[in-house]
Parts: sequence; C-alpha cells; structure tokens
Amino acid sequence: MRLFVAIPLPEEITLRLEQLASGLKRDGVNPVSNENMHITLRFLGEVEHGKEKEIEERLHKIRFEKFSCTFIGVGVFPSKEYVRVVWVGAESNGALEGLTKKVNNELKEFGKEEENFVGHITIARVKRKVDFSSFLEKYTKAEFGSFEVSSFTLVQSRLEPEGVKYEKLAAFYLA
Repeated sequence: MRLFVAIPLPEEITLRLEQLASGLKRDGVNPVSNENMHITLRFLGEVEHGKEKEIEERLHKIRFEKFSCTFIGVGVFPSKEYVRVVWVGAESNGALEGLTKKVNNELKEFGKEEENFVGHITIARVKRKVDFSSFLEKYTKAEFGSFEVSSFTLVQSRLEPEGVKYEKLAAFYLA
C-alpha cells in the first residue's frame, strides 16, 4: 500500500487554492482538486500490508504543540525552466519543519527523507513545458489565508480509473 503523512487543510483554504489553480488549467496542466490538497510531511511510498499499524504506533508517540500555518506565495518544482509542480508556500516560524523532523525521526525505515524540506501545498501538476513566469510574478507574495494546525494524518493513496483517491487511515492530534 502507498502511504504518506500529511497535514489536512480546512476547506476554506483548499477552495481558495482550487480557485487559484483553476486559472492554470490548460493542455498539460492538471490542477489538484481541493479534496486532495494537503501538506506532505513525509512520503512513505509502497509499504508492506500490515506495517501501517507499526507506523501508526510510532506516529502516536509524537508530542508537539499546535501552531499557526500561513499560506504565502507560489513556487514551482524543480525549476522555473522545467516546471513539474506548482505550489503555494506554507510558513509557520519553524513549527512545520519541527513537526516534519519528528515524523522523520519516528519513520526512518519507511520512505525517504526529503533533503531540503519546503512546506507547501501542491496546486497543479505539469506534464509539458509551460511558461508560468507571469503567474509566479503575480502571486509571488500573495497571501491565501492561515489556520491552526492541530493534527496530522496517515494517508493511503490509491490510483483509480478516475484519478488518485486518498483515504485517511489514522489521525494524530497535537497538544
């Protein structure tokens, strides 16, 4: 089973970001639907069936204070010249990075730790070369709201004929 650890987002934020992403829709650009938007803390990839219980137990050990997360600016991966992902930045004065570090420490044997974690929400995936320079310029410092992070989740990702479907397997609440 394909798993990842993520922070779920309030609908008011995801609807706002879905509207932003809809402005990118064109041949080769697939906006992410609001129900699939989240902040990934760790991608675990394919995990042997039955191991999800061990992962849940490890994630339940994490202690962390609630924190505020603000969504500011847009960016792209891997570069402006070769865009594969369009994202909105997530800022938290280091709290997001701290939580990610704790998740990484608990799940060292599962998945691969990102070398340079960048808190973000993917709003579109890109399949061919598209120039996003005017979009990036327009929204580079735009604010898209904020919310208090009080939980994170273990999520299963399934590829179905109509697209990717995410199923929450467990939730972990912060102090």
